[in-house]
Amino acid sequence: MAPYDKTMIWDGMAAQMFEGAAAGTDLGFSGDVSIAIERTFIDVTASQTARQILDRRLDSEIYRVAVDFKEVGQATFFKDWWLKGNTDTAGVIDLHPGALGASVPIKRLRVHPRGLAADTTRDFIFEALVFDKGPTMVLNGKGDHVHRLEFISLPVAASLPTIKLGSLNYVP
Repeated sequence: MAPYDKTMIWDGMAAQMFEGAAAGTDLGFSGDVSIAIERTFIDVTASQTARQILDRRLDSEIYRVAVDFKEVGQATFFKDWWLKGNTDTAGVIDLHPGALGASVPIKRLRVHPRGLAADTTRDFIFEALVFDKGPTMVLNGKGDHVHRLEFISLPVAASLPTIKLGSLNYVP
């Protein structure tokens, strides 16, 4: 039997969000979450003409996480929480304040589908998720307007591969 592909259930799935390691802290936000994989490629071309494509190599692969909130206030609050970081609790302060010119905060986030109750085997855990855009108003499939925030995953430095592009005067 083919392995289960958990990306197949993530199109407008009602989900809870947790921050941090292990079980994480429940953020108290839930929304309809959609997860898509975006890939870009490098075309390896013939050195003689630079037009004939000999191969395609994977250049980057990111996850785009879209969260749809029913109320614009909730979406704005979530975005502001993400960019401004947590409050000072027990001397722990977010190192990336989200101010103009500062690095955008990257958070470890676990997304849990509500329909699966306590089954965490199909959760998505993003090690380095960063805010990308929103809130924007969109229509969902039921004709309701919702407010969407989008995030993208950044690679974890230790997992970056070395891309081999061939060598000068390479002849296949």
